This record gives sequence, C-alpha cells and structure tokens, in this order.
Amino acid sequence: MHGTPAMGNQSMGDFSFSFGSPQPSFFKPELSEATTLKIASLQAKLNQKLGPEYISQRPGPGGGPKLTYAEGWKIINLANEVFGFNGWSSSVVSLTTDFMDYNEESRRYNVGTTAIMRVTLRDGVFHEDIGYGMVENAKGKGAALDKCKKEAVTDGLKRALRNFGNLLGNCLYDKSYTQEVIKIKVPPPKFEKSELHRRPEFDETKPNINTSMSTSTSTPSFTTHSTSSNHNVTPTRPPANVPQQQPKVLSSLPLHMRSEAGASSHRPSTDNQPTASTSKPQPPNQSTSTSAVTSNPAQTRSTAHSAASMPPPPQGVKPTASTAITTMTRSVVQVG
Repeated sequence: MHGTPAMGNQSMGDFSFSFGSPQPSFFKPELSEATTLKIASLQAKLNQKLGPEYISQRPGPGGGPKLTYAEGWKIINLANEVFGFNGWSSSVVSLTTDFMDYNEESRRYNVGTTAIMRVTLRDGVFHEDIGYGMVENAKGKGAALDKCKKEAVTDGLKRALRNFGNLLGNCLYDKSYTQEVIKIKVPPPKFEKSELHRRPEFDETKPNINTSMSTSTSTPSFTTHSTSSNHNVTPTRPPANVPQQQPKVLSSLPLHMRSEAGASSHRPSTDNQPTASTSKPQPPNQSTSTSAVTSNPAQTRSTAHSAASMPPPPQGVKPTASTAITTMTRSVVQVG
C-alpha cells in the first residue's frame, strides 16, 4: 500500500471537477523551491543501484538457484543515510501466525508468521508491504515464534523500503543487473579501532603530537633542565666536622714536665718572626733538676738515654720548649 499526506481537513467531496475550469492540484500541492530541490536530491540518490558490497547470496529453497538479497541491517543503514535517522519511521500494521504444528515423533515445532510493515517519511508519505517468516524443526515453541516473527518483520521492512527506489533494494529484482554485479570481487573490509565508541577508561586514543609540539613552542619555558655537568656542582651541605688530631704527649717525660710540653704545643709559632737576638737560654737550676731526676732512678735512666740519643738543634733556630727540656736533661746526665 502507498499513500500521501492528506490535504488538511479537505476531502474529495470538497472539490468540484469540470473540464472548463482550472482544477486544484490535489496530488501536486504547491512546494517551495527548497523543498523541490530536496526532493530532487533524494530522487537522484534513490535512482542509483547498489554496489557489490551490499549484496549477498544464499542457496535457494529445495536446492534451487542461489538467491541474491541484501541484509536487513545494510538496508536500514542506507535508509538512515538517505532520509536521516529522524527522517523516516517504521511500524507493524499486523502480525499474524499462520500455522504452528507440533510433530509428536520428532517433538519439534513448525511455525509460519506473516507481518505487514509500514515505512513513513517525515512529510507523511508511506509505503506498506508484506513479510513472511518460517521456522521448521524448532525444539521449543517460544524460540520458534521469536525467530519467525522477527524474520517476518525484517522481510516486510525491506520490501516496504524497496518501494522508494533502487538504492533501497528494488534493483535486486533486475536479473540482468544481479548477474553482472555478483561478478565483481569485493575485498573484506578492514577493522578500524578508531571507529569504535569506547568508554573513557578504555579509550586508547593517542594525543595529537603536532598540537602538543606547537603549544610547547609557542609558550616560553622558564624551567631549567638538568645537564650532564651537574655532577661537578659543589653540594651546598657543609662538610662533616672532622675532629682535629690532638698532639701526643711524650710518655717519657716526668709528670711535672708534661703540662709544660702540652702548653707549648698550643702556643703560636714564632719561627717566621724576626728575633732580636739568638742567645741560648740559661740552663735551669742544677739542684732542682738533680732532685727531680734522682727522685726516680729508673725513669731518670730512661729519660737520659732518650735525651742522649737526640741530636742537638741546628744553628740559628730558636729552641723550643722540648729542646730546652732535652738540654736540661743532658746537663742532669753530666752532673750525675
């Protein structure tokens, strides 16, 4: 069935027909120029025939010749492309179960269903056609009814859409066309991951490198980058405090002389300062030295032996405290 939109509330009885007077254009209402161009563009698309990538084949019933057809999802995509996703609609006018037989021996079901489908465009133009679905040897009644009803609706939808033109399947009834178009070899389509609609957490889209590079070059960078010469930079952390080595106290000296030797080691050196005279110091009191040495005979012999083995100080050098002690010890040895 085919139809056109009604002319408002007017009916055929409202028009009077006479051969001498101009008749209203009922089937060709006045259209704007934009609408006329749109219809002409749609008509040009619908006049084209399907390419080989839209066509499939399957064995005919009873082992007969192959049937050439177009799958339902391809025809629906074409209708969305031509009319727009909101430019057409489909509806089920009627759905009838023709028969449902159950075989007691095989315990299988045979079901047949008829569907009448209507396709309506935005402007109200519609086409209706019939579709049929059949299932044989089905194990369950519900599965058989589900399959055959869907098959009948899809078949009726394709047959209703083919009334709009060759592009929506009407060209498949041209035998000379189908014999030639099936000879064209079509390579399998490539699978493109970029065309998949993914959730944000599974999106694998890589950022545009050219855009990021242009952004980085246009914006000056004030950050400093580390170089290979960073290992030569002196660290700002102060070095650990290294304990100074304490001067060793001569264990061979008597106890009353160790304090004087320790005090002389902490005095500032005056070797580089000019001296007024280089006279030698006077030797200490012999009585005091003799009493100090003879108070401990064993320690006196050890001190005398070490002092006798030490060389005298060189000429022109100011004697230090240790040199004075050595000289004093030599005098004590001579007295003894």
